[in-house]
Amino acid sequence: LSLASFSRALFSMRDYESSIANIQLIQQQTQAQVDACAQEMNALDTEVSACEAAYGEKQEAIALAAERLALRSTRPARELVQDPAQRALANELAELKSASRLIEGSASKLLADKARLASMISVLQDTLALKENSLQVEEAGKPTMEVLAELCAGSVAELPPTAAFHSTFARPITALPAHRLSLSRVYATR
Repeated sequence: LSLASFSRALFSMRDYESSIANIQLIQQQTQAQVDACAQEMNALDTEVSACEAAYGEKQEAIALAAERLALRSTRPARELVQDPAQRALANELAELKSASRLIEGSASKLLADKARLASMISVLQDTLALKENSLQVEEAGKPTMEVLAELCAGSVAELPPTAAFHSTFARPITALPAHRLSLSRVYATR
């Protein structure tokens, strides 16, 4: 092997191992995110169940307050006045309806958050599938990389000791164009 092809082979082997390690790291991180989203969805389900129970209790209380108001409206005409008890029942009914609407809003927001998490899990699972395919492609190249490693192992003895540190991509200083002057020289002559 020539020095240039040897250095490319070494870089390829290093990049191959790095690529596999990076793919596996991304898979682990993505799976951790999927698990965290699933746990959050379970917590949201618990909160939605609590909201449903609270909403049911509020609906029962609303029905009771409406029934009391209906009973008070059946009083004789001379007793049909807005006394403190009547106002208290009307206020209680209004507060119960308001609380019921807040619970409905909270439940719908929780369900929207759950739907957003479900779509995020879908995207993360697509990423996991993609990374699994990438890992399979990388692992399919393992026999080729083993042959390359064997070739490089045999070539190391042929190279001089300093050849491993020589970069074939570096240009010597004399390769710079003659018309390019250093900035310090340009500023010194101004």
